[in-house]
Amino acid sequence: LQAGDAQFGHVAISGTLPIARAGGDKLVSIMPYYNAPDYMGKASAYSIVGRRDRGIDPAQPETLLGKKIGFTAGTDEFYMKQWFRRAKLDIAKSTLVSVLVEDMPVTVGQGVVDAVVPWEPYGSQIIRELGANAAVMSRGEAGLISDNVGVVVREEFVRDHADIAEKFATGIAAAAQFARLLASA
Repeated sequence: LQAGDAQFGHVAISGTLPIARAGGDKLVSIMPYYNAPDYMGKASAYSIVGRRDRGIDPAQPETLLGKKIGFTAGTDEFYMKQWFRRAKLDIAKSTLVSVLVEDMPVTVGQGVVDAVVPWEPYGSQIIRELGANAAVMSRGEAGLISDNVGVVVREEFVRDHADIAEKFATGIAAAAQFARLLASA
């Protein structure tokens, strides 16, 4: 979408969309589809996991200050920032390092960073691989962000092709309803 090579994309609307818009990317949501009521208001897929041998202690949130934290821009970044706000900690006192989520297990495991902010299944993998050295600061904490994924387009696409956007959104809604019916069967 950013490069203009696609007309439709999907993002975590609750976190990535505001960040994209703040950066000048004029994306709009046309249809949320992963928004089951039992997931709204939760952040079940996100976590903040550090290394105990780097002085990170889950009972003391301030131990993340001054640490190198690996994150991926978007929803997990928003989760991390909300966690810092809730803990009343200045995130600027930590060093933020851009790391692809699939590289986080190796990056934190090898000590390149002190902590990471992955989504599942990487959070579980990191906790398992670090074992007793895993300092789980936050995992699926309610109230930080909601899991709400959906279809986005550029503003001008909706303006110029509202009929196509509407048909696509209707199709996604029908597909999501069908998938939920199958899951409940």
